Amino acid sequence: MAGQAQVIVSCMGLFLMALGFFFGVLYGAGVRDPGPSHVVISNEHRGSRPMSLSPAVDVEPEVDAPYVLLGVISSPAAFGRRGMLREFAAKAHGPPGRTVRNEFVFGDRFYESPPSAEVQQRLADEATRYGDAVFVGARERLPHVGKATEKSAAWWLSAPLRSRARFFCKTDDDSLIHHAHLAAALAAAEAQALQEGSPHVLFSYIRWRGWLPFNRFQACGGGWGGPIDAIRHLEDPKEHCELAEGPFPQGTGQLTCMSRNLALELASWKPFEHFLRVAMARNDFGAPCTTAKECAQSYLDEIKKWHVNHHPGLNMWHHEDAGISYNVWGVVNAKQLRVTVVHMPEKGWIWPWFHPKIAEPDQSARAIMMHKVTPQTLPDVLRHWKVAEPAPAELSIDCRQSCSKWGWKWARRPCGLEGPLTPSARQPWRGFGPPWNHTLCKLDPVEVGWKCCFLSAKEI
Repeated sequence: MAGQAQVIVSCMGLFLMALGFFFGVLYGAGVRDPGPSHVVISNEHRGSRPMSLSPAVDVEPEVDAPYVLLGVISSPAAFGRRGMLREFAAKAHGPPGRTVRNEFVFGDRFYESPPSAEVQQRLADEATRYGDAVFVGARERLPHVGKATEKSAAWWLSAPLRSRARFFCKTDDDSLIHHAHLAAALAAAEAQALQEGSPHVLFSYIRWRGWLPFNRFQACGGGWGGPIDAIRHLEDPKEHCELAEGPFPQGTGQLTCMSRNLALELASWKPFEHFLRVAMARNDFGAPCTTAKECAQSYLDEIKKWHVNHHPGLNMWHHEDAGISYNVWGVVNAKQLRVTVVHMPEKGWIWPWFHPKIAEPDQSARAIMMHKVTPQTLPDVLRHWKVAEPAPAELSIDCRQSCSKWGWKWARRPCGLEGPLTPSARQPWRGFGPPWNHTLCKLDPVEVGWKCCFLSAKEI
């Protein structure tokens, strides 16, 4: 009998160990990441363990910190685009006291199928020559439409902890950013935020989003409209967003900036690190998806079908900008931060693509960003955009309208754990994830501490 008991105990122990390993894989347990590397990218195949990104990084301290550190998400083979951005930055640089420094962001390994040795060597030579490349703990060539999600999050986790910049901004390598005009706008935002008593700044072409919480990795509600449109989506039964948080302000991928204090709060917030770790595990063990619709099947379809490819626990993070902004929303609410949201209106300030009208002096002076530019179209852009024009002297941040006047009258966020609920009580406001008893509560963004402002200038 004693021998049988020992066998039973031994089998139970093996079962529990196997069960623990399974859940560790599913929820992203991994080894500690050594921090950004400064060597040529290596290959990592699918199924490798995701690495935990500790905010601590081992880099040499800055000799001369910039006013703005601008992280440009780039693919290894996009040599022409990086050359284009270096050329434009040399023409549109700011004053010495408000320098903007580009750094090109790469993952430190590949998910699969690395490029040729020639491309890797060329990238290594480029990094050595210009000194403006950073390799973060993430993978290139992810198996779904969210190609840059891992390295974008890894950059936000590491950059504020290795640089003393006053602002951190993220952009893509097909966007021209006028460094002098951007620095002038951020300086105005910083001054206004301090005056408003909301010193944490989020600056972007702001959109509004809803998001399904608890490791669902799915935007739900909102998009390219304002807060009123997002609220309508969240309330519309046809959208199936009754479980979504928000709406919250979403920074867009072409240019999103955070003040140093807000970026530091995000980088040191453990749930953000966990968010990335789980996302990396999903990329290893989830089902690759080739379209946004395929990646973000509605939760109702997932529950009804319950197929492996659509199980809620295997959803992949495909919407980079909404996911980062969701984590900003989370840390602001968790730490009760006071935030100034500065919206950069499209008219005059940002150009979705090239148009000859930018040649007008007032348009050249206002323009901060132009999207969808290629090395082939750059000469035409430079013939029209008078980049030497200084930013408008009457630059200001208008905060006279409250967030509720913008239409952001309410938002939802998890209430927290409230004890076990009976199955009959788990109705439409219940979220996903153990112990399946999370609820959503409404809040007033103004009372929480959000301030809504927009970039403005006196007509020239």
